[in-house]
Amino acid sequence: MQEIPNYEIAPTWIVAVRMEERCNDSFVNNPHRHQFYEVLCFENAGDDHHVDFVTYAIPGNSLFFISPGMVHSFNPMGKQGYLLAFSPEFLAQSRLPGDSFEFDLFCDYHNEPFIVPAEHERFALWRLLSLMAFECKSDNPNPHILQSYLRAFLLSAQRVRNGCTTHPQPVNGGFSLTKLFQMIESHYRSNETTEFYASQLSLSAKRINEILRQRIGKTLTQLQQERLLLEARRELRLGNAAITEIAYQLGFEDPAYFSRFFKQQTGFSPSQYRKHHGQPSG
Repeated sequence: MQEIPNYEIAPTWIVAVRMEERCNDSFVNNPHRHQFYEVLCFENAGDDHHVDFVTYAIPGNSLFFISPGMVHSFNPMGKQGYLLAFSPEFLAQSRLPGDSFEFDLFCDYHNEPFIVPAEHERFALWRLLSLMAFECKSDNPNPHILQSYLRAFLLSAQRVRNGCTTHPQPVNGGFSLTKLFQMIESHYRSNETTEFYASQLSLSAKRINEILRQRIGKTLTQLQQERLLLEARRELRLGNAAITEIAYQLGFEDPAYFSRFFKQQTGFSPSQYRKHHGQPSG
């Protein structure tokens, strides 16, 4: 079994380029992940895009949002559009207090990882992509200009995602879903209790679950299990580590409990899942 490639980008930089200029990047044909954010802007409909083991037909004029750690692949030949990549550090420098586009576009596991803007929405988005590509190609790219363009682009994309002009903020004893998902991302391997998250959010566990059921129809435990299961699938399908090692890496003290958890969630034991879905040796 081949280890999945994991690519990086300079920690304080951004790349925006026409997709046609990167059509010879054959590595994107195979499952890979990276430690930076990526937006793939497809102008023409095309072959499938595989994102975390789900296959999506690529609609014309669509934008796919790929967060760090996601596993994806697609055939770049014949694709037209833009490729936008930027580091978490660059995103942090571009964001202002109150911005929540990171959750809506990159961390919302409950929606498809793409949007298809309407024609009147598309003009502004593609114009901003063009400006970023132009600035990146200049002799002396200005990071402050690029940060402004990136923030405007992500806010515009968030508006398309949400279907409204503003993002609802927590009210009446609520909390930020962005903050919660960031916490889950940071702690899912340590199997923190619901009470841990409750203390961090200054709410009771009962209140957190009430709000989550209202907003996304799931409990905190379900969100934790979904994130844990996603990482287990990634490791089993695309990694080389032994199942026992994966169990320990994911915070299970007893590998047998990991096997029971995985089978309960998927209907397969970890070894069965790897046999049926793993990459061929090579």
